Amino acid sequence: MIHLSSSSSRRLTRWSHRIGWSLPVVAFAAFSLGLAPEVLLAQQPAAAAEGPAGFVQVTTVTVRPAAVLEFEEYAKKAVAATAKVGGRPVQAYQPMYGNPSVYHFVVSLTEAKDLDSVPTVPQALIKTYGEAEGRRLLTAGRPAIESIQIERHNTVRRASTNLRPGAKPSRYYQVMRTVVDLDMMDDYMNVLEKVKKAEEAQPNAVTAMRRVIGQGGPSNTVLVVRGFETFAEQAGWANQREVLRKVYGAEDDRLMNETITRAVVSRESTVLAHRPDLSSQ
Repeated sequence: MIHLSSSSSRRLTRWSHRIGWSLPVVAFAAFSLGLAPEVLLAQQPAAAAEGPAGFVQVTTVTVRPAAVLEFEEYAKKAVAATAKVGGRPVQAYQPMYGNPSVYHFVVSLTEAKDLDSVPTVPQALIKTYGEAEGRRLLTAGRPAIESIQIERHNTVRRASTNLRPGAKPSRYYQVMRTVVDLDMMDDYMNVLEKVKKAEEAQPNAVTAMRRVIGQGGPSNTVLVVRGFETFAEQAGWANQREVLRKVYGAEDDRLMNETITRAVVSRESTVLAHRPDLSSQ
């Protein structure tokens, strides 16, 4: 989380747009974890080719409140099939605050070509369980789903703190989603680079994955994701402003804070809980 400035007076945006799918589409594509392969953002081709998680594909599913149990039973089979066919783990998360009927399913990828191996849910179910059973599962799961949103988040390595390959999922994640003025994206990212350097100069720096939306949403959206195991651990995180003042001095801290204040259009912070029971093992 970035504590550079307060944006309480600014308008907060919804964390995800909900896209209603027509019934014929949902019938064959219920919460698809796959997308057609696309080219990564032009400014990050090298970064995407490095591990870990050059980018992640996030499928956000909003479920009818009365059908949560039915959806979760369906999701377990769909996630297991998708991981088996695609060869990559699928992690499930749920917000601790806000709408409790929202689920986020995440696949971590390294290169753009990896998208070719991520199947759609219908493909995975039919390949895993056979055509008849796969279509039965799709038909049973469809009524529980209210809407689906798919985004690809590209990791900005030059601004991410203490990236660690092969890290296991944390129990919780704090996610800050910031919409930035398009004309100030370069200035904003330059400040985040300085934040990364300041954080990594401290002992036991907390991993902060900083990403931008590459597909499925506005490209001027920046996400900062930090994992933690307990809320006591989260409460002990270093204060961002104090770290910046320590490394760069009060004047540079003030200038960076002013840049952030001008650049931020809206900001929203939430906590996600990992759902190992809905994730592939």
